[in-house]
Amino acid sequence: MGIIHVQMKQTSFSLQTALVWSAFVIGALIRFSALGSTPLTDGEAELALQALQITQGKATTIQAYPLEVLVSAGLFFLFGSSNFLARFLAATSGTLLILAVISLRRRLGTPLTLILAFALALDPAFVAQSRQMGSVMPAVAALGGICLFASQARWSLVGLALGFGLLSGAPFWYGGLLLLLAAGAFTWLEKSLSSAPTFSAALWEEMLPPREALRTAGGATLLTLLFGSTLFFLYPRGLGATLVPLLGYLKGWTGPASVSILHLGLSLGVYQAVVLLFGGICMVRSLIARWQNALASEQRWQGFLALWFGLAFLLAILYPARQLTNLIWVILPLWILAAQEIARWVESLEQPVWANFLLAGVTCVFLALFWLQLAAYSSLVAYGITDWLRFASLFSSLAVIALFVWLAEMAWSARLAWQGLILGVLIAFILSTVSAVWGVSFSHPWSQVFRQELWKPYPQIGDADLLLKTVQDLARWKSGRADHLDIVIAVDSSALRWLLRHQAQVTVLPEDQALVQLSVPQRGQLPALLITPASIENPALAATYRGQDFNWRYQPNWQGIPPFPLNWLLFRQGSWEIQPIILWARTDLFPDSQSLNIGQGGAPLDIPFEEELPLDQP
Repeated sequence: MGIIHVQMKQTSFSLQTALVWSAFVIGALIRFSALGSTPLTDGEAELALQALQITQGKATTIQAYPLEVLVSAGLFFLFGSSNFLARFLAATSGTLLILAVISLRRRLGTPLTLILAFALALDPAFVAQSRQMGSVMPAVAALGGICLFASQARWSLVGLALGFGLLSGAPFWYGGLLLLLAAGAFTWLEKSLSSAPTFSAALWEEMLPPREALRTAGGATLLTLLFGSTLFFLYPRGLGATLVPLLGYLKGWTGPASVSILHLGLSLGVYQAVVLLFGGICMVRSLIARWQNALASEQRWQGFLALWFGLAFLLAILYPARQLTNLIWVILPLWILAAQEIARWVESLEQPVWANFLLAGVTCVFLALFWLQLAAYSSLVAYGITDWLRFASLFSSLAVIALFVWLAEMAWSARLAWQGLILGVLIAFILSTVSAVWGVSFSHPWSQVFRQELWKPYPQIGDADLLLKTVQDLARWKSGRADHLDIVIAVDSSALRWLLRHQAQVTVLPEDQALVQLSVPQRGQLPALLITPASIENPALAATYRGQDFNWRYQPNWQGIPPFPLNWLLFRQGSWEIQPIILWARTDLFPDSQSLNIGQGGAPLDIPFEEELPLDQP
């Protein structure tokens, strides 16, 4: 019997270990798969161009996210510039965060570790931030590393993580100050509300690291800032970038908001509905335990997480430069609370186990049926048909679920019935989350199945590959090389400059002066290729050039509630504003046209470049 018990224990341990590490593998695959397939947005390209300038040894000023710019510069120097390498640090940070949770398995317990690992691996917010340059994930990973290494008294690594955090951008200051505020407020509340304060002054002093540890951490931080910001003294100008994140955070208190409060609430309600439910239940239980003076150490941590959640949500609303990324600091404590509540219900299943899975299957099937009924009803609403009887019938599936839960409670126990219901809801939530993750990761605006996700509120780039291929084909026809045509860009787009970074002769014309300068005839050299906004109209261009339009930017229309809220909720169908550009190619580049004799007569159109801005070349 002892041998059988040991074998069962080893089998269970192996299964749990396999599940935990499968969460890590799934999270890594989601973050790195096709990471460079989508073009860099204008915000990403601005950072990538700064990294490219550092690689070329050119003087540049790092304006934001120094860590990502410097790491990308090192990767570009070693392997060449690419979209994949530009987003590499964000994807790595998101993956390391899952690994940090797994490393706490002995402290957290396997069920809680497993739930948190899959939560961080599949949460749409964390996945979206892990797949873009200039994200909050390096700051989150740095703060997580500080807490993890401090709990292990590895002070040199604490200093290393702190140095990386200080370079990771304004989100580190935002999240770090938020954590300090939550810790201070929680300590004050513990002293005020408890008759025997847990955090007395003496105990608080004991929790602080010794001076030797502080010196070790401080020295490691200074060394990290010194070598990291200068790329091991290859880029001495980077030392001034250590203050850029703090200045960016302070500037945010006077900056404009990029999203509305409605969108913050809508994002939490749509993407984290189940997390809000279980996290809210956990917070209520913690409050009840405090009211009954039965507060254990676990409930104390839940109280701190609840306070962190409340302050993070309040600050996300009040922060003037409001961004959707600020919700990351709200979602993180909420997931920890929800994971504890979920683990409390599913850690040990009631007997018979098959009844739990049967009820979970029934719950999942009828929730899917409810979703399909809602989708069918949305098609009627789109045509202006309102059938209240059909609308009432939508909830028949939910009524069937309630009936099965009641029957299970009568036949077995209330805990078994609730466990089956919770398992079914979690399975349906996982399927919905996978769909949302696919939308934020692999859905493109120019495709036929584009999903307008809230976690992609920025303008996306459209026909980048087609534009680049056209430019390269024209260059091969003219010179035999894909990068040997002179190009003038009259579009204010960092993404376009990044796309054409390998072209040998590129000149940038400010977009706000393009219409005026293109309309004033002066002597000059006609460029082979000219890229202008579609809004610029000049009849002379049509006489001298052949033009082709490309859908460049796709700007989501998120000024308010979507025109068809139900369609957006079900299928993420929304509208966006397309901003096209025109690629003008000189007529002599084509085999069927006669070459223009530009040097022997007046050119039909001359473009002045009084304020030329040379594009950075590799």
